[in-house]
Amino acid sequence: MANADGGGELGYDTLLYALGSHGADNGVPGVAQDAFDVAARPSALRLRERLDSLSKRDEGRSVLVVGDGLTGIETATEIAESRPGLSVTLVARGELGAPLSAGARSHLRQTCDRLGITVLEHTSVEAVEATRVLCAEGTALASDATVWTAGFAVSPMVPLAEAWDSGASSWTAQRREAYANDLGQEASLVAVTARSNRQKSDQDPAEWLPSSSEALCRYASEWTATKLRWQLSVDELEKDTLLNIAAGCGGNTVTYTPAP
Repeated sequence: MANADGGGELGYDTLLYALGSHGADNGVPGVAQDAFDVAARPSALRLRERLDSLSKRDEGRSVLVVGDGLTGIETATEIAESRPGLSVTLVARGELGAPLSAGARSHLRQTCDRLGITVLEHTSVEAVEATRVLCAEGTALASDATVWTAGFAVSPMVPLAEAWDSGASSWTAQRREAYANDLGQEASLVAVTARSNRQKSDQDPAEWLPSSSEALCRYASEWTATKLRWQLSVDELEKDTLLNIAAGCGGNTVTYTPAP
């Protein structure tokens, strides 16, 4: 961990990470390209712009929320309540609100009915496309905006959006999932504050750096090691920033193990 005193290490038997996350596609084709998520500010803003655009059109535009966890429920009800002109569907893999008490499930169903939310239970999504979602049963659900809340994971050192722009767009779904869940290198999971995680979002070192000067060298080294490990490219501004940081780090050596 990093703090004002330079940081250190803490041992644990069980780690509960609750300092920030990103949407995980769980290997489902099309999620990264054609779905929106609410896990970070940039992606949430893109979703808001899309919903604004749909709200200005004729009524009947459809929004599909995939995932019936608390995030999916909150997202579906918020969109339905704030944008009554849109048709909202909530796709649940099992029974809606299964972990909740009987009373809470009843209240949830009443709320969905009141807001006009269509609930599809026991439905698994196999692929997401620009204008529809393909389900395991062979059905296709039309959608003008698909919101993915069916998976979340700890944010990697190099954010998924940055990795996508740096070469991951050509990877298979299985390799993207391996990257998002990479625990084969120490730098893959670094505890930071929730505020820092939100500020960093999808930005590279040319756009965001940790505020602590003591953390700069480690951050630049671990960012570089992650890009090397996964053979991700760097742009010119990013490269110049990393070189400027390295010049003041006393010749740190970056070590990494190539990803399998």
